Amino acid sequence: MSNEREKDERQFINKPIQLIKFEGPRLLLDEEAMKFLRSIKEEIIVISVVGKARTGKSFLMNTLLELNGKSEGVRKFIKLF
Repeated sequence: MSNEREKDERQFINKPIQLIKFEGPRLLLDEEAMKFLRSIKEEIIVISVVGKARTGKSFLMNTLLELNGKSEGVRKFIKLF
C-alpha cells in the first residue's frame, strides 16, 4: 500500500465522509473525499439525507451507524450550517 493511500485511509477511517460541502449558497464536491472513494475497490454504500432542521436526519444516520457497529455516530462529525 502506498504512503499516499495510507494517509488518505487514516484521514477517513471509521468516520463518515462528507462528500459535498456547503459554502454559502454553493454546494462543493470535496476532492480529497472523492479521491479516497475512487481508491476503494470493494463495494461501498453512499447514503444521503436531506431535510428540514429538526426532522430526524442525524437520528437516522446515527441509527444506521450503530446498526453497523459504529458507536460514535455522526454527532461528532457534523457541522450545522
